[in-house]
Amino acid sequence: MKKRAEAGTLSRAACFLLQSADARGWWRDCETQAGISDEWVTAYTACALAACPDSAARAAAGRALDLLRRRRPAMDGWAFNDRVPPDADSTIWVCRLSRTLDPSTDLRPALAFLLHCQRSDGGVATYPSEEGVRRSMRLPPHVSCRGWLQSHACVTAAAAVLPELGCLTELRSYLRRAQRPDGSWQGYWWPDPDYPTALAVEALRQHGAAEDLPAIQAALAWTHAHPPRPSAFALACALRILRDDPPRCRELADSLARLQNDDGSWPSSARIRIPPPDVLNPAAIWNWSDRRYDIYSIRPDHARLFTTATVLSALLSLS
Repeated sequence: MKKRAEAGTLSRAACFLLQSADARGWWRDCETQAGISDEWVTAYTACALAACPDSAARAAAGRALDLLRRRRPAMDGWAFNDRVPPDADSTIWVCRLSRTLDPSTDLRPALAFLLHCQRSDGGVATYPSEEGVRRSMRLPPHVSCRGWLQSHACVTAAAAVLPELGCLTELRSYLRRAQRPDGSWQGYWWPDPDYPTALAVEALRQHGAAEDLPAIQAALAWTHAHPPRPSAFALACALRILRDDPPRCRELADSLARLQNDDGSWPSSARIRIPPPDVLNPAAIWNWSDRRYDIYSIRPDHARLFTTATVLSALLSLS
């Protein structure tokens, strides 16, 4: 009975995502001053669907990859949308989608772009240089972009799942150093540690290196000691971290099933933040606003796509 219920949960989630694509096949969510994301959100959503056993879900993921390739045929980087310059995080998720659907895809241009985003400390920054950022934001010369050009733990963790980057010892070494004393990771673009910690644990687990085990164990201890907030996004992140603890995973999966909306989605609970480009430590800022769309804002996934894709990926990881 439980297996049938879980299959129903997954099926409804996939149906919601399939029906939420626009007429061209893009998924659009997370509105900011730069507009609504389509490239980043499409790549992320398609990654979740690509892992589904359902052929319709995988076909939609394949169409999404074709859309992404046609928009940027050089394949050297993708972006939040077509109004802003390419960034590492969006490019990472397109690469991850490509690897899921066709491991033989030639990703050399995109991987070269990502290596241009790598910093001397081993981590990966969101942008390779300031030119595109300064131009798209119309920043005056005296405003620094150092915050957006430094290594970001959340971006580095997403990148480390790619075998070509995760094999770099300096990248994983950066992740271990970026871990906070309590065992979590704090992202630059995320106000809550749940998602960056889940990404980091997944990346370190995948490579199975002995030197990464203490960091993984510390993250597990943090997750056990800090029950996730009662939001679908946080619960899904905890599920991804604790995937090797069946009783706890069952509790989390049951909680997520209870939170699912009738249309198959989960309530919006993924939140991104937009720090000023010169800010190195967003955690030091206190006056964030959910009413703004520019810098100093925290923006939800208003279309519920990022939350739903995250939950779907987490539940699929148990099967």
